[in-house]
Amino acid sequence: MGSPKTGIGLSTETPLGLLEVLPIYVDSDAKPNAVQIIVAYRPQAAALLSDASLQHTIALAKQEMLPEFLIRGDFKRFEGGLVIYFSILDARPTGLPEW
Repeated sequence: MGSPKTGIGLSTETPLGLLEVLPIYVDSDAKPNAVQIIVAYRPQAAALLSDASLQHTIALAKQEMLPEFLIRGDFKRFEGGLVIYFSILDARPTGLPEW
């Protein structure tokens, strides 16, 4: 998905839902400064995941990725489905705005 001008990412659909990954390059083309990830689950799969387990998973990801990476995670339910949002930011100073 995307273009060389706006950025190239990955988008793939599965029987359970959708996965999108978008690397963000600010100061170099060699390594992304951040990665945005969206995982969308169809209703059948979303029903298997509790809000408490999702909150725990996001908190665990934040903890396990420190100190190299900062994580922002959230989720939203919609019409029986579920979307999980993650942003992974290189924790080294890069000129990106702080969260």
